[in-house]
Amino acid sequence: MNNKKTKISFFLLLIFLLVVIIIYANNNDYTFESDGVLIALTIDGTEATSFPTTGEFTVEIDCKNGKGKWLPDDKKLVVEEVTGNVKCNIDFTTKTDSDLLSSKITATTVTQGNEGVVNEGDVGYRYEGTNPDNYVWFNNELWRIIGLIPTKTSSGTENLVKIIRNASIGGLAYDAKSSGYTGAWGSNTLYTLLNNYFYGKQDGTDTAYCYGYLATSKAKCDYTSIGINTSDYYGSMVKNVYWNTGASGYDVTASAAYTAETRMQTVTGYIGLMSASDYGYASSGSHTTSMYSYNNSTHTLGNWLYGNGTEWTSIQYSRGTRYPLDVTYNGYVNFYDAYYGYAVRPVLYLDSSVYVVNGSGTESNPYILGM
Repeated sequence: MNNKKTKISFFLLLIFLLVVIIIYANNNDYTFESDGVLIALTIDGTEATSFPTTGEFTVEIDCKNGKGKWLPDDKKLVVEEVTGNVKCNIDFTTKTDSDLLSSKITATTVTQGNEGVVNEGDVGYRYEGTNPDNYVWFNNELWRIIGLIPTKTSSGTENLVKIIRNASIGGLAYDAKSSGYTGAWGSNTLYTLLNNYFYGKQDGTDTAYCYGYLATSKAKCDYTSIGINTSDYYGSMVKNVYWNTGASGYDVTASAAYTAETRMQTVTGYIGLMSASDYGYASSGSHTTSMYSYNNSTHTLGNWLYGNGTEWTSIQYSRGTRYPLDVTYNGYVNFYDAYYGYAVRPVLYLDSSVYVVNGSGTESNPYILGM
């Protein structure tokens, strides 16, 4: 019985240590203890009595016996992976232009071996390879950075950061209309579902847009938990842009696909999907190879965007209006009828005012965003 009580007490102690710790802090020369965590804090090198509640800051966190993460939307310090008594040094620094996320992405130091961010010239900076350090904490979950890409907006062409949700939100029909379905992004039901319900944090299950196949197999489209609230901290980071919707072939290179995709930019929206060329440029293999030939380990194991089964892109097939392009479970680009239900990962562009608060871009220490 005593052993059982000891085990229960130890378990409860671990639970207590792993609870999210919200602390209002101070300088490296000034320390205090809160909830069992010893804190030293500075703001612009000066001792403070609380975390900053306004302004734009980058944050450096160094915790002993734990991993610290600053969540700027909630003004929280989260301490995870606790292994003993925790001590954290926290330094807030007023951000400068060099702290912008775009600077983080274009820096050649953001690499993983021979992988990471690659300058692809006119098509922007792209992350490529097996598992580059391009993880970002967005909407309180993991997303990944596709790259820093020239993008048409109401103000002209801007270089914006394009990110994709790390996990699929399920298998959905690209166009769930019972007839007259289309592969054109903006005229399909998935476009409406993502821009009106996922971006909006609404339940779209009972709408005419939520189907896994044609207009016959209902899907689950309740985004009240995982969707993006348009008016909250993360929702305000999303840029309304003109999406590249030019039709492309499937048996072309990434460069040829990008040229075709950018011929048409008439559809605006907050949420889209990755394009065929996004997938092509993410491969560490040769970009002069037809994407229809990507079904080999060089282009699958060497492509961080691969691995979600058959997945939709936002690009229409150039030789058939009812077909969108997709990435198949085998790794190559192909086309299918728009009424099929394949994996969907929302994609968006971040406003140019978004910057990195802290983090290194790894899966365990993703970039934390501020605005």
